Amino acid sequence: MADVAEVPVVAEVEEVREVARPEARIRVFDDSEKDQMRVRFYVGKSEMEGLTAANIKMYTNPLILAVWVALASVFVQVMNWWPKPEHGWFGYMSPVPAFVSVWMPVMFGCDWLNREYFFENMNNALRRRDLIKIKDYYARSPSSCLFIIEYGDKFVGFIAVDASPDSTSNEVMVNPDSMAKVSYTKGTSDVAVIRHFFVDTPYRVANMQADLLQFALQQVFTSSPKVKTVKGLETTVVPYSGKALRAEGFKEESVLDTSSNLQILDWTAHVPGYSDEPLDICEQILKAVAEYDGNSVDVIIDSVDILLSDLGSQAKTYKLLSEILTSVKPASTTSRLVLHVLAPCPIIPLLTEVRFSSSLVHLKAYPSVLLTYISTAYFMLPPPHSTPEKFWSVFSPLSERHHECEKLVFGTGGEGSGGSEIVVEVILRNNGGGGRRRGIERVLEGWTTLNATPCTLQDLESLKRLRTKKGVTQEDAPDPTKNVSFNLNLTAEQLQSRSQVPLPYAHEGQPISATPASILYDPDSADDIDDDDPDEDLDL
Repeated sequence: MADVAEVPVVAEVEEVREVARPEARIRVFDDSEKDQMRVRFYVGKSEMEGLTAANIKMYTNPLILAVWVALASVFVQVMNWWPKPEHGWFGYMSPVPAFVSVWMPVMFGCDWLNREYFFENMNNALRRRDLIKIKDYYARSPSSCLFIIEYGDKFVGFIAVDASPDSTSNEVMVNPDSMAKVSYTKGTSDVAVIRHFFVDTPYRVANMQADLLQFALQQVFTSSPKVKTVKGLETTVVPYSGKALRAEGFKEESVLDTSSNLQILDWTAHVPGYSDEPLDICEQILKAVAEYDGNSVDVIIDSVDILLSDLGSQAKTYKLLSEILTSVKPASTTSRLVLHVLAPCPIIPLLTEVRFSSSLVHLKAYPSVLLTYISTAYFMLPPPHSTPEKFWSVFSPLSERHHECEKLVFGTGGEGSGGSEIVVEVILRNNGGGGRRRGIERVLEGWTTLNATPCTLQDLESLKRLRTKKGVTQEDAPDPTKNVSFNLNLTAEQLQSRSQVPLPYAHEGQPISATPASILYDPDSADDIDDDDPDEDLDL
């Protein structure tokens, strides 16, 4: 019997390895250099993201397309590049280079027009107080938070919610010295603001912005019961954040607390040329004012500069404001039209004329450093420390030079925009009077941004320092007789002996004649005085 060899059979089992998928996680900002660079980079990116959407809106604008087609047609006509059917289908492509070459400058022109606005917003966002010392700023309140969402080792986005006492402030720090001296007040406000909210484009389809927003809101409301409201900003050019806010119950802030007769018409999201729905601003404002017919009403427009930019004409803006003032005046003698204008603006001289309104309260805000400059350069303090005529003759021309005032604040050695004190010039014309007499009063007052309350000039800290400097007397000059190796002083006996020495006066003890211009002369031995011959002493 033949031997049978046993051959072991080994079943090869293919090993199935599961590839670990990256996990999404939300973590707290850790203040590392990497996190700081990421947050600042994506803050700038989020501000510039609207530039692409704005350019696309402008590219598809019918007016831009009409201009493009017209210029391209002129170019085709000049170059004689009209389609030539005899060359077949390729002949119909001859106008394409003209349209492409004309489209390039049109495209760059649209980008150039939009870029300045978004670039300025980016610079302002990067210079705000919360991005100077990020961890210290968001550690002031338990409800303030800055969360970062990651997918594996990839940065997805972040959200920053500010619940500090100055959560609604958008102060921009420009001067490096002001950035170094910035201080933060701890506490919790009843209104929290979403300062930054960004999710990178590839992850928006997965709706990761909703998860990040829900997590942040839960942290805000559970950390402190003092927070009652959370506010966020929606932009039409980047709609994904607005959709996430509305999904979490955020409502558009158009009308607030109607029971207190406070009505807010918020059209900041409406930009002419970029909004899909047309809006007649003039009609809406006049309609809102007409609802208070017969009642006292205060109409506040913030700001006239944007209104002028939207309407595109000084005449249209002036006409609209005149119609609003006309509709407000008959309602009640206490009704007011309050206009906020950023100087210099070409419409300010029109609004301050008597034909626009006989009564006027004109408030002009200046930095307190302007009075500091006048005090050091012209040695002059405001009244009552100087005469009003002399002070206003210096203050008025200098305050009208807006560029010079900006140099005092933002120039070399300036304090930047971080100052907490403002000087307000108040001009009253026929205030509350319906009589024929038109009086004009002009005074200076102070304002503190920390307490948001008016004050006198004497209460401003910057002017207190000036008055202290003015009141300090100069110290005596150093004594040259000190620290010498010999004695230059006289003893009491030496002083007495010196006082007893007769002075060598030739006419001592003789009464001086009261005759003016009298001359006392002692003849010298060489003098030859002869009245008979006055010229005898001359050697002729």
